[in-house]
Amino acid sequence: MRNKLNFRGMLDFFMAILMSCFGLFIMFSKKVLGYDYFADNLFLQGSIRWIVGVLFIFYAVFRAYRGFVIFKNGQS
Repeated sequence: MRNKLNFRGMLDFFMAILMSCFGLFIMFSKKVLGYDYFADNLFLQGSIRWIVGVLFIFYAVFRAYRGFVIFKNGQS
């Protein structure tokens, strides 16, 4: 049955949206909030912030692709 509710595929799409929002927030928090949210964080300083944000976005793309494949193949 292909029209059933596929929880794993929906979870993958939801996690992709969530992870991409996290990545964008890490990269652009100073522009969005007006102040540097990660100013006191010793790890997320300088270019490491961009690297971590891009890794979050890459993981989000992977989760969206995995959800797409699950919906396309009809797996559960």
